[in-house]
Amino acid sequence: MLAVPDIPAYNGFVVMPFLFGILALLDGSIVLGLKRSFSLSIHLLGNVVWLYALYLLYDNLSIPITDITAYHQVFLLGFLGLIFFVIGVMANDIPKRKGV
Repeated sequence: MLAVPDIPAYNGFVVMPFLFGILALLDGSIVLGLKRSFSLSIHLLGNVVWLYALYLLYDNLSIPITDITAYHQVFLLGFLGLIFFVIGVMANDIPKRKGV
């Protein structure tokens, strides 16, 4: 188990690269298949929320904060970013009208 002094090193070498890799994987696979510009704007909003949540997580793990409410906010922002990603995917998959 990690001790409190080990958390900043674990944050810099394990947690942040893993989360940035997930973001790059999601963006690369989704943005390549976009059909609508509206879904791109939703994805960009999701990215901003996701990156802000990662920034807050980085700050919380750098100091190390053990208060659960700080991580609750990070979880909620990350979940909101995920919801924006899903809405963007759904908006992208709606078929376009033909001939109208």
